[in-house]
Amino acid sequence: MNAPKRTPLALAPGEMEDRELIQLVLDFAREMNDLQTAFYPRIKQNGANAAQIFSQYQAQADTVYARYLTGRKRSFYYGISHPPFFQGVTDSARFTVEQVKNRWVVEVLIEEVTRDYRFSLVYRGGERRIDSFKQRYHSIGREIVYGWQYGNF
Repeated sequence: MNAPKRTPLALAPGEMEDRELIQLVLDFAREMNDLQTAFYPRIKQNGANAAQIFSQYQAQADTVYARYLTGRKRSFYYGISHPPFFQGVTDSARFTVEQVKNRWVVEVLIEEVTRDYRFSLVYRGGERRIDSFKQRYHSIGREIVYGWQYGNF
């Protein structure tokens, strides 16, 4: 059995597809982080109107999800967290890309934050989309690394 191909962020010529997959994950994470950053102070400030604010957040999150995620049925998670949920998913993270059958897995290893991610992407209907993600926690120095668990969108 052959091991899947892993590609570091420093890409060789002809590996633009890997960079595009990484960019898709970066764009999604940035939009979700920006959204949570914008709504967190509003929830904190206007606790009495939290349901209305949360409803506005859900509508905007749905728009982001429609742009980046597959249309499969899922139990959406609309949490507003501070710091934002995908904190650390930035250009400074370490990325790998591997293709497993008809999927691509973009792994994001983050040193500054105690959480790593694995995004599973597919190509459907002429577009690349994020289908699911896993997350795992680790200590700052990675002395302790926990197992991967599915995240909720």
